[in-house]
Amino acid sequence: MLLAAGAARAENETSEPAPATEPLGIALEGFPYPYPVNLFPLSQEGERLRVAYMDVAPNGDANGRIVLLLHGTESAAGRHAIRPP
Repeated sequence: MLLAAGAARAENETSEPAPATEPLGIALEGFPYPYPVNLFPLSQEGERLRVAYMDVAPNGDANGRIVLLLHGTESAAGRHAIRPP
């Protein structure tokens, strides 16, 4: 079995490499997000910033509940994470 697995891996290594992809931009332009990305402009300490977000509509009837997921340094997510003892 090990010989067969090694031979199969060697065949895959000699196949053509995956096509090159475009590099992502500084704001992750080019990343294939599953929904459209919107930008919210704001100013913090005199610096103009943009917060990216996705507003995803419910599938079917809305239940009146909202989920807000934050990520990044300014969201202070580390303070709200549940950590094991």
